[in-house]
Amino acid sequence: MAHPELDTLHLHSETIPFVDFGKGTKVRILHARPSEDFIVTQIQADPGCSSELHRHLGPVFGWTVEGTWGHDHTYEYRPGTYIFETPGVIHKFHAGPNPVNAVFVSYGILEYINEQTLEVAASIDCATVLENYMQMCEKSGLPRPNVLA
Repeated sequence: MAHPELDTLHLHSETIPFVDFGKGTKVRILHARPSEDFIVTQIQADPGCSSELHRHLGPVFGWTVEGTWGHDHTYEYRPGTYIFETPGVIHKFHAGPNPVNAVFVSYGILEYINEQTLEVAASIDCATVLENYMQMCEKSGLPRPNVLA
């Protein structure tokens, strides 16, 4: 007897496209549950690129697959490194001297922070991140992957 609530989502990641998010970063969404404000993303970052200043209002768990990166320019996070980003901590992503491949599991709102005033410049929830990704897939002529469960 099948139990749909117990079904396992499994995806072959090579079927899920990366889209260009700008500033030397490509992103793909591996799994999303907007009703639970939960999203799993994989990023590929060019050497030396940095994100905008931001903070997460929920926990973020990360795993470095290749390259080195950090929240500063010491690039402590190398392949095999697991990180936990504490909610509310303002930071940036800084790629080291080699391409970066990392996976992140995020819960809750992402806030972009104005670097001069340290005030919130924009907020984005997981549903909006997912919709932006899907729109970018379509604009690139790519199918919308089924990353919902």
